[in-house]
Amino acid sequence: MHLAKFGVCHIDRDGKRFELQVPFHDRDNLDDTLLELLDELYRVALPSEYLLEASLHEPATDSAWD
Repeated sequence: MHLAKFGVCHIDRDGKRFELQVPFHDRDNLDDTLLELLDELYRVALPSEYLLEASLHEPATDSAWD
């Protein structure tokens, strides 16, 4: 549900890895968007006592957010 706005696609058989398409105007905007997404995912998981391990990686620049 939270990833749907980014055109999420599963990239592995067990459904643990996804590919997202995140539009952005500049690098700061991308950083803010991805950090907000991670925060949102953790805020949903913690009260429900779900285990969440999330990180984001941009292969083109080898950048990572976690």
